[in-house]
Amino acid sequence: EREAMSSTEHYSSDDCWDGELARSPPAGRPAGRPARRSFEVPLPYTTGRLRRSGSGNLDESALFWEMEPEGHHKYEVVKYIGKGQYDTVVSALHRRTGKTCAIKHIGGVFLAKDYAIKTLRELRFLRVFRHPNVVGLHDVLVPRNAQTFDDVFLVTELMETDLDMLIKSKTVLHDRHNRWIMYQLLRALAYVHGANVSHRDVKPANIVLDSQCNLKLCDFGL
Repeated sequence: EREAMSSTEHYSSDDCWDGELARSPPAGRPAGRPARRSFEVPLPYTTGRLRRSGSGNLDESALFWEMEPEGHHKYEVVKYIGKGQYDTVVSALHRRTGKTCAIKHIGGVFLAKDYAIKTLRELRFLRVFRHPNVVGLHDVLVPRNAQTFDDVFLVTELMETDLDMLIKSKTVLHDRHNRWIMYQLLRALAYVHGANVSHRDVKPANIVLDSQCNLKLCDFGL
């Protein structure tokens, strides 16, 4: 499992940042139609997803990079987004391009076999999925020691909120918003199912959006 997670073959972070990789569909599945339009919608939060256990400034950037994975110097931590039982998420800037991203630090990957499998599952899927309605993986920060590491850093697209927060907010969604959201969600599921993959945890908290009401499906670990 350590060898699988530390392997970076088929993946180049520079390719992603210099120009988006070709969004090819899974074998035997045609690509979905390109999004025709988007709709402006005021969002309840604009600092990213996973704002579950409070927010705050992550001025201790050095603490986030305590494990010093290869390539961490390419990113500047901007803001703390959220924290789960095993992971911490921050928003960051790619220093060379100035583009924003989210960095998910998964700690204690090998504390339990099930958790290691969950992390490996998410990593494998995100490395090959290329679709406008599936969250994109920009980079995987390689551990310095492939034999002893226990942390994984995933650099993904940064979205502004999730559907769970949007539903619970006072934001008014009209019928055209609802139809646009549902259309994009069905596109994402059709793409994933076309690759013979079952998400197994489709819920509002795992559906992220931006202020244009563009949607992406995320969290493929379960």
